[in-house]
Amino acid sequence: MMDLSYVLTAIETNGSLSLSFLLVVTFQLIYILDFLIDEDSVLPTKEFTEESVGFLMILGEYIWIPIFSSLPIYFLLHRPNHIDFLSAIPILLLFGIGFLFYYLSNEQKSGFRKNPNNPAYAHLKVIESPSGENLMVSGWFGWVRHPNYLGDILMMFAWCLPCGFTSLVPYLPVIQCINLLRQRANEIEASCQEKHGEAWHEYCRRVPYKVLPYIY
Repeated sequence: MMDLSYVLTAIETNGSLSLSFLLVVTFQLIYILDFLIDEDSVLPTKEFTEESVGFLMILGEYIWIPIFSSLPIYFLLHRPNHIDFLSAIPILLLFGIGFLFYYLSNEQKSGFRKNPNNPAYAHLKVIESPSGENLMVSGWFGWVRHPNYLGDILMMFAWCLPCGFTSLVPYLPVIQCINLLRQRANEIEASCQEKHGEAWHEYCRRVPYKVLPYIY
């Protein structure tokens, strides 16, 4: 609703939508639509299964996220940044790569959690855990420990890039996203350490990087 309000305002004010404005809106609407369509892979995550539903979550979901995440669109509404099609190509590729990381890793995790005996996951190597839940050590989660977080960051960075580099303001959402996902990754890993014990130590040894290969 925030995005569509900005779209209508831009049309009323300028008579049309710039390519940079259209890219940001399209990226965000794809992200929202995927969340709604692929809801079953998101609901089992820590945010929805362990965190309390109270003032902070309601404030975040209904006020902070809609307003703060749409900050790049608001920025472009007041400070337009015109880009050509050639400049848009690498931004489109970055968003596409991020979306694939995010979508495919979430699908693999969700499918394996539901039915680890599914033939689609027969090729995956696993580490047996005392908890009774095996840890994937190949596929997306054999590359880094949180590939879905990497996809999330790449997508959000892609929808900030059309704003150009004249201000830090439109990049505040991706900075906040990186910090939030870093904290969440640490919380999840502490929980996994407690749950899986030595199996988690072995997983971390075989998959040493949390989000970005060879860096973090």
